[in-house]
Amino acid sequence: MPPWHLSNQDLIQLPLFLATAIFTSKLLDRQSQQKLLLEQQIWPVEAIAINIRQWETAGFYDKRFVDCNAYTNKRT
Repeated sequence: MPPWHLSNQDLIQLPLFLATAIFTSKLLDRQSQQKLLLEQQIWPVEAIAINIRQWETAGFYDKRFVDCNAYTNKRT
């Protein structure tokens, strides 16, 4: 794996990554709350979740690719 890529297991152990994920989540929450107050209507997103796990695409068999996947979900 190139030196600037980390597996999920390594990534979630880095304090900087966790701090960035928490900061980003709080920022998104603050922005959505401000938007709610300004527009006086319900915003269609209830939650934003960060999911870090193995890639489930069947076409990738190389562990280096499979073990480096992260995405966000919105719950409406």
